[in-house]
Amino acid sequence: MFDIISACGHPRPTEAATSEKDWVAGGKAWDLADFNQVLRLAQERRIKPRSAIAATVGGLYFAYGDALTERERTLMGDILTQLVHDTELQVRRALAQHLARQAGAPKNLILALANDEIEVALPVLLTSPELDDVALIEIVRHRTFAHQLAVALRPRLSEAVSEAIAATGSEPLMVALASNPGAVLSPELFQHLVEESKRIVVLQEPLVKRADLPVELARRLYGWVSETLRRVLIERWHLDPTLLGNAPWEPVEEPRQPESADMRATRLADELASRKALGPQLLIPTLQAGNVALFEAVLARLLRLEPAILRRIVYESPGECLAVAAKTIDLNAADFATLLGLVRGAHALGREIAQSEVPRVLRCFATLQPEGAREVVDGWRRTPSAGRPAAE
Repeated sequence: MFDIISACGHPRPTEAATSEKDWVAGGKAWDLADFNQVLRLAQERRIKPRSAIAATVGGLYFAYGDALTERERTLMGDILTQLVHDTELQVRRALAQHLARQAGAPKNLILALANDEIEVALPVLLTSPELDDVALIEIVRHRTFAHQLAVALRPRLSEAVSEAIAATGSEPLMVALASNPGAVLSPELFQHLVEESKRIVVLQEPLVKRADLPVELARRLYGWVSETLRRVLIERWHLDPTLLGNAPWEPVEEPRQPESADMRATRLADELASRKALGPQLLIPTLQAGNVALFEAVLARLLRLEPAILRRIVYESPGECLAVAAKTIDLNAADFATLLGLVRGAHALGREIAQSEVPRVLRCFATLQPEGAREVVDGWRRTPSAGRPAAE
C-alpha cells in the first residue's frame, strides 16, 4: 500500500483486507464509486489540508492500478501535479519514492518531483524511466549540484545528457560521469575527458577502466598516467610499450595512489557537504540505486566516522547498531524500516540481518532517545572497537 497514506495520518488497510483495493481511508472503505467525488474535492482550492487530499488521490491511484481507465489515470496524474506544490515535504517524498521506478507514471508529475528539493527529487532523478533527455538536460543546466550529481549517477545516460554533464566543467561531475559504465560517451567527449585527465588526475583511473575507451585514446592516456594504470592499459588494450615512442615504458613517479570507487564516493560526499546538500534523505535512494559506495560515504560523513568503522557497524554488527546510527541522524521510523530492509538485502556485503532480528531492531529504534544515540556514536568515534550494541 502506498506510503503517503500513513504519511498524512490516514489509516492503513484493515487486517481483513484481501486485496489492495480493500483499503480504508478516512474511516470508510473506498471503491471506484468514490472516484469522481475525490477528484472533485481535489480540484477545490479552498479544501484543506491539501496534503491529505494528495494522499487520498495518490492512494487511489496506486491502489486501483489497472482498474482505472486511461482517462482516469491521466486525470489523477494531473490532479496530483497540481497538488504537489501545496503538499507537505514528507508526502512529496513518499510520492517520489513510489513513482521513481514506475514505467508509465504521469510525466508532468515526475517532472515536478524531479525539480523539487533534492530530498524529494533524488529517487526520481536516479531511476525514473519517465525522464527523457530534454528534461534531464534542463535539470543539469538549471538545478543544483546535488540534482546534477543524481543525474550523473543514473544507470543509463545518452550521449546528449553526458555532454550536458561534462559541459558544467565540474570536476566531481566529470569523475562521476567517467565512472558510470552506463553513460554513453561520444568520441568527442571521450577526447575531451582524456585531455582533461592531464590536470584532473582522479579522472585517469575511471577512464582507463572503461570498457568502451577507444584504443587510440588508451595509447594517449599511456603518456601521462601512473605506472600502475599503464599496466592496466597494456593488459586490457594489448599495447606494446616499445611502439609508444612518446611514452617509453620506464618507471615513473606515482603522483598519487589510484583513486578507488570508495575514495571517489568520499570525494562526492565531501562535495555535497561543502554545498550544503548532504543529508539523510540521500541514503535510501543511493542504496536503492545500487550505489553502495556513495551510501557508505554519505552515512560515514553524516556520522563523522571512519569508513572502516562505518562498514563494521552497518554490515558486521547487530542491527541495533544501525538503529543507533539512524537515530543519531534523525531518520524517521518509516525511513529506518526501509533502510533496514535494504541493508538486509545487501547480505553479500557482510553479515545479513536475520528476519527474526527485525522486530527487535525496530523496537530498539522506537525506544532510543536521540541524545543517548549520539553519546553512543561519540564513543564509536573515540574507540576502535566500534560496533558493539548500545543498549549495554
